[in-house]
Amino acid sequence: MAGDDLLVSNSDGSKTTALLAIDPDQDVWLLLGEDDSVLDKTIDSPRLHTLFDAEIRSLMAPLKDLPNIQAPTCPGDCPGIHTHNHSSGGLMRKPFLLAIIAVLALSGCASEGESSAGSIPDTEKTVTASAEPTETSTPTPTRTPIPSPTPSPTPTMETAELVYSCYKDRPQVFYDFHEVWAANEDVGRCEVERFPAPEEGELTTIEQKALTTAYGDEAEPTSIETLYGMCATTSGYPIDAVGTGPQARETSGAVLLCPDHPKIDAIKAGITKGMAQDGIEAAMAEDRKNGKLLASGSYLIGTEAVPGTWQSQGEKVTDCYWEVSDAQGNILANNFINVAPPFTISVPADAAGLTIEGCAFRWVSP
Repeated sequence: MAGDDLLVSNSDGSKTTALLAIDPDQDVWLLLGEDDSVLDKTIDSPRLHTLFDAEIRSLMAPLKDLPNIQAPTCPGDCPGIHTHNHSSGGLMRKPFLLAIIAVLALSGCASEGESSAGSIPDTEKTVTASAEPTETSTPTPTRTPIPSPTPSPTPTMETAELVYSCYKDRPQVFYDFHEVWAANEDVGRCEVERFPAPEEGELTTIEQKALTTAYGDEAEPTSIETLYGMCATTSGYPIDAVGTGPQARETSGAVLLCPDHPKIDAIKAGITKGMAQDGIEAAMAEDRKNGKLLASGSYLIGTEAVPGTWQSQGEKVTDCYWEVSDAQGNILANNFINVAPPFTISVPADAAGLTIEGCAFRWVSP
């Protein structure tokens, strides 16, 4: 154990000489009275270690290994602290320890308030002995559980890379249908490749909608490239050649991908025409199913055709033969038309058969 003497102020105002010592084996700082009684102690003092951790370790290590080291004393009087060599118990002076104590004494004074002059008077520093502190247990901190992060939903890809390979007079490559429009010329039909390939990568939201609009729920993902190719077209189909319902639906899907097409008005007009034709075709299909729209062939009245008035189809009728017969096969009415405008025929309720060759008729009324 090694240490130095300090002049200590007692609680009754008297002053005694005490020894501030360090016990390296126990890592304890002790304040000893003249009879070597323990006036105060600090176990592994956090304050001392915070300020002089490295110096404390350098002081304690050699004291453990070399208990009889003789260190030089302070030259003259160590300022601010009165010390003398304490000979009892094998104690010895350690100037470095005095430096630590002096700094701590100054720190303690500063924490309680500085003097009006902003400096520490050059007077004798005293340490008041206190009773041995009662060790207080530190409460164990409660660990707050860290909530598991909520996984973020996988984002849907909203962009895809396109490569347009177009050819008219010379090959050209574009990377967006806007570039094709900017070329300001008819570049011909373009083949489109999408990256990632439709069968390998997920379609974007708008691509899936366009595909379903054009081809239905069972459409192949690769058909999206066909729609992108239509977007690059600036003449012909689908600009001014939409004539059927399926074409109108396909074009409607394509314009979802390129609503700013430079010829969007013409495209929309074609879609309207095609949808109207689609309605006509649907009605014709229904009439065929119900025996009210007939082309070349022989039909039984009542099961395959209905009696009533029938209208020839088309703006001009050529090379057309029709015949109405009874149950015995006798001809009730017939005619062969070389060329004629649209006309009607009558099929009576007691007729048994209707034969048509080279033309078509549609039922219009009973």
